[in-house]
Amino acid sequence: MFRAALRWGVRGLAQVARRAAPAAEPAAAPAAAPLTWRGRAAYTAAYAYVCVNVGALLTNQNESLVALETFVVISREVLAPSEDEKLEKCLDVLARGLPLSTTLRELVVRTDGVAPRLLELSRSAHTVKARHHAAKALDTTCALPAARRALIDIGLHEGMVALILDPAALRFVRKATASALAQLAAGAARAAEAGDAQARADLDRLAAAGAIRALQASLDDPACARQRTRGALLRMCGALHAGTAEHARVLAALSGAERELVEARRAELAARKADPLAPLVDSAHSLLVEGGALMYLHTAAGGLVWGALESARARLGARQIARHALVTSAVTCLLPITVVGGLVTAYHELEKATDTRPQKLAMYSAAALLLYPGWRAMQVVEAVAPHWLGGHIVGFMSFFAWLRYTESDLLRSDAQLLAADSTRDGAADSSGPDSG
Repeated sequence: MFRAALRWGVRGLAQVARRAAPAAEPAAAPAAAPLTWRGRAAYTAAYAYVCVNVGALLTNQNESLVALETFVVISREVLAPSEDEKLEKCLDVLARGLPLSTTLRELVVRTDGVAPRLLELSRSAHTVKARHHAAKALDTTCALPAARRALIDIGLHEGMVALILDPAALRFVRKATASALAQLAAGAARAAEAGDAQARADLDRLAAAGAIRALQASLDDPACARQRTRGALLRMCGALHAGTAEHARVLAALSGAERELVEARRAELAARKADPLAPLVDSAHSLLVEGGALMYLHTAAGGLVWGALESARARLGARQIARHALVTSAVTCLLPITVVGGLVTAYHELEKATDTRPQKLAMYSAAALLLYPGWRAMQVVEAVAPHWLGGHIVGFMSFFAWLRYTESDLLRSDAQLLAADSTRDGAADSSGPDSG
């Protein structure tokens, strides 16, 4: 027993000694052999295989393809009386697919009765979700520039005006319909300013139908007011006042409140023309706000601040701080311009222009393949400006704070309107004749 205890003690001391002893230096790993052409080909083939599978997955989940392939069924369900659940599902598929396909919007415009039926369903569908989906689909369709003339020719703008002014309509429906009408008005005013005679006639028809009154009514509701609607109203009033003799006859037939709006816009335009700096201010506003350059300006400022702070924290000299801040600012600005302003915009435009499964598969697979050279390019960016990401975050924080301060439409959610519509509909159902 004593010997067993002694052996146990010796083993414990040996273990303690081994743990206390410094660890031996690990043997240097042998240098990896350079890849042969076969190895490179195998890696490339494996990556391409993964990218094609990613493309196939995204193609199968693309909502615009589903809407395009089932458009005949969707249009039949929309045009003919159908079950509430089936109609709601068809409208949901259509509303989700329209922002992703130009061809789908053209089909809605060209197919007889579909656009007017969407407006009718926005008002009279049995379920709240169906009315929301119909209004959203109509709003997205009106964003197509070629849709303006066709929709005005069939008199759809008159139904839009009536729906916006109807206090019994759902608030989200009124907001979406006002957005659709604003897009028609802004497109007509823009073309009329460029000298398009047909656009001037469209502008007259919009004004005669009460578009000015309807857009102003939407702006008077804080929950429905949007900057897009305000911009379209001001542009429409300005184009009407600066138009032809036919515009003058249309203005004379408007109500007193509508003429006051046009006159207020005329006074604003006259004041701007009297200011010598007005063209410069308008150009800067168009470039920075409407053109999206304001975001890049904020990211450049964020990169400048963050680069200077990191350089000062590293106790660099004044010249090095200035150089590092300027390099970080330039990279932080140029990267969103290249990626967001260039690649992402091109990707979305290409996505809207592709309508078949082979086209979608090729586009998604190519986009996945481009991620590898993009990753290599990011390594170069990191070497040139190691603190660009911090500057990017600071710049975007500043940009979103500005959007919040100016109450931009980009930060305004429709969740409150949707919830209010659902609550109102539920209260109406509970107070119906079958409520007991």
